Amino acid sequence: MIHLPLEAMNYQAQEKNTLKVGDSSDKIESEISKIRSNFPKAIYINNHTGSKFTSDYDSLKKLFIVFKKHNMIFIDSYTTKDSKAKILSSEFGNKYLKRDVFIDNTKDEKAIINKLKEAIKIAQKSGFAIAIGHPYEQTFKALKSFKSELESQVDIMLLRDLYEIYGWFLEEQGFPMLKDCAREDRILHYEDVYPLLYLKCRLFERKEKRIIKHLVVDEMQDYTFLQYTILEKLFDCPMTILGDQAQTMEEKLSDVTEFLPRIFGKHIRKIIMNKSYRNTLEIAAYAAELGSAQEIEFLERHGKAVTEQDVSNMEEAAEKIKENLHLGEREYETAAVLTMTEGEARKIWEVLKDRNVPVSYIDRDSKVFRKGLTVTPFYLAKGLEFDQVFIIGGQKEHPMFAQYRYISATRALHELYVYDLKTFAI
Repeated sequence: MIHLPLEAMNYQAQEKNTLKVGDSSDKIESEISKIRSNFPKAIYINNHTGSKFTSDYDSLKKLFIVFKKHNMIFIDSYTTKDSKAKILSSEFGNKYLKRDVFIDNTKDEKAIINKLKEAIKIAQKSGFAIAIGHPYEQTFKALKSFKSELESQVDIMLLRDLYEIYGWFLEEQGFPMLKDCAREDRILHYEDVYPLLYLKCRLFERKEKRIIKHLVVDEMQDYTFLQYTILEKLFDCPMTILGDQAQTMEEKLSDVTEFLPRIFGKHIRKIIMNKSYRNTLEIAAYAAELGSAQEIEFLERHGKAVTEQDVSNMEEAAEKIKENLHLGEREYETAAVLTMTEGEARKIWEVLKDRNVPVSYIDRDSKVFRKGLTVTPFYLAKGLEFDQVFIIGGQKEHPMFAQYRYISATRALHELYVYDLKTFAI
């Protein structure tokens, strides 16, 4: 970490290159560029003295602009309670980090050990503490003599970015480390996102102000234990958590309400709503046989019987869809063709277009939902509903087949058609 001299209120022995209030942006850029040239891999930078500079918003903002250009993160040594670093960290989208303890203001081994003990107490209470010291002889002696006690009570780490820390964790667990590359080239696998976010929640302080008064979580069955743990740490407001465990995207059904009390506490009110209002009785009964996890009460709204047919290929399925599609001012507004895979969805979409059927396609990047006929894989249709639904294909041996059929069937409000392909298409 770079120790940057900044102007103080009352400090006579200023360093030669101390940045002062009123310095131009060019001068600040010149000083930080020299540091970056000498220390190309440096990430963190804190202030040496600086009570006057850090309390001046305009001067500190110039410095933050240069830090952003050089990919540096500021650690507030907090030499004054009037520091504007927290405000500017928020404005620049950075986490505010500040010093908890200076361990060697007094160059005495016993005094330094006492400061280390102070840092331990803060870390044990808050989850972490930032202790700043200097390469003094007394500091090294104190660290050496206090090492065993220090390591027995807290984990010691140099101040690094989360990407590096998570890489260490992966290596310790026997997994390949994350790629060592420039920040702009870093890419995370989806599976790494939530462990990294959890690590961030544990290591950094939460924002003090809360503007969210109530959090609603839908599709509760698709959230993991770790994701709920993160939600608990991010939001201290009341929550309403909703879902249908039969619509899980996992291979096996699970009841998340079994572990939620371990995260949010035992005072959770559980309400089971088992009356179906969306579908006709015929569609709801068909879906219940596929995989509903609970006894469902159906609203007595009858409609057309569910149609199940075998078709030879996508072309025949497209003809069946065209024949049974009822869209228009005096008929239905929406219809969907749902498939198990993206490959099947693309195929039936192209076949329908070749037959001049007006149709839109929804993929992961779609932002607009249109009336009429839509084609999409079933997992992108969760949360949507259609007047007519046409289920096409799917690999019956696949462990997700039952969920595919159940989720697809429950998207239908009035009419449901199920076409099994004799020839499976990728």
